[in-house]
Amino acid sequence: MKVVICWMNFSGYSAACWRSLARHSDIDLHVVCLAPHASGGDTEFRRESLREVSHHFLEGSISVDAAAVERHVVSQRPDVILVTGWAHRPYCDLTRSPQLSATKFVLGMDTPWRGDIRQRLGRIYLRPYVHRMAASFVAGERARRYAVRLGIPESKIVKGLYAFDGDLFNESVFRQRLQNHAPWPRRFLFAGRYVPEKAFDVLLEGYRRYRAASAAPWPLQCCGRGAMQTMLANVDGVTDLGFVQPIHQPNVFAECGVFVLPSRYEPWGVAMAEAMGTGMPVIATSVCGAGVELLHPYFNGLEIPPDDPAALAEAMAWMERHHERLPDLGKNALYVARSYSADLWAERALDVFRLALGVRLGT
Repeated sequence: MKVVICWMNFSGYSAACWRSLARHSDIDLHVVCLAPHASGGDTEFRRESLREVSHHFLEGSISVDAAAVERHVVSQRPDVILVTGWAHRPYCDLTRSPQLSATKFVLGMDTPWRGDIRQRLGRIYLRPYVHRMAASFVAGERARRYAVRLGIPESKIVKGLYAFDGDLFNESVFRQRLQNHAPWPRRFLFAGRYVPEKAFDVLLEGYRRYRAASAAPWPLQCCGRGAMQTMLANVDGVTDLGFVQPIHQPNVFAECGVFVLPSRYEPWGVAMAEAMGTGMPVIATSVCGAGVELLHPYFNGLEIPPDDPAALAEAMAWMERHHERLPDLGKNALYVARSYSADLWAERALDVFRLALGVRLGT
C-alpha cells in the first residue's frame, strides 16, 4: 500500500509516528509537510528525526504552489492520501486532481465540534471536499462529533490522530523520577508555546495566587517559547528553560511532579499525553481534547475550567496537600497514556487506510 501523508507543521511527535508507520512491511510511506522554518511555529525540531522516513519538505513559495505540490504527490502514485484539515489550500486542491481520481483520501482533523454558526455554515462550504473523503482520522471524541456532522459515516472514522514518542516518554522516566526524589519531586511543569491559546497569562496568575497562599510553595518550570515570554520576567518561583528539544525533554520531565496545561483552546494536547506517558499527574482545563480520553479527575490528575486562575491555584494547592498520593496518580497516568504511543498510532493509521480502501479490519 503506497501512502502519502500531507501534514502541516513538522514536530517531534509526528516524526515518531511516521517512523513507526514506516517500519510496517506492508506500507510504502512518503510524507509531505511544511519545512520547519516555514511552519510559522516557535520550534526548531531537528530534521534528522525523519532520516528513516521518505519525506519532502515544502520550502518557501513551493509550500503554497498548488501545482508544484500536486506534481510531487502525483509522482508518488499513492493508493491513499491522508490530508490534514482544510486550512492549506494546496492540500485541499489535491482532491480535485484528475490524476488522483482513483486515489482514496483520508481526512485528518482535530477541530472539536462547538456548534457555532461558523461550523454550521462550514458544513455546507466543506461538503464537496468532505464528499471526496473515504474515511477520517480524528484526534478524539470531540473531533469525531464534528466529523459525523460533516457527513462522514461512523464506520469510516478512527480516533487517535495524535500520539507521543513512546521511546522518549515512557516508564523509564517514571522510574527515574522515583529514584532521584524522595518520594516525588515537588515541582510543577508547563511545556508548550507561550501564547494566549495556551493561557500562559492564566498559568502565571494562577501560580502567583497559589504561591501567595502556600507556606512552602513548589516552583514552576516552563519549557517553550512565544510572544508572551516577557511575562516571565521577575516572577518569583518560575524558571524559564526556553525551547527544549524533544530528545532532552524526558530529563526535564523526570525532575517535575505535576504537569499543568491551562489552555483556552486545545483541540488535543500532545504535551499532556507525553507527561502522562512518563507517569506524571496533570492539571488541565476542560477544553483540552485529550482530557476526554486521558484525564480522570482524582485518578490521574485534576480538571479545571478555562480562564480561571483561582481554580488553577486551588488545583496546585490540592497537589501540594496530597503529595503522598502523586506517585499513585502517576502510575495511573502512565497506564492510561500507553494507548497513545507512536507504535499504537501506526496500528490505528493502518486501520483508517484499510477502511479507505474498503479492506475489512483484521485482514
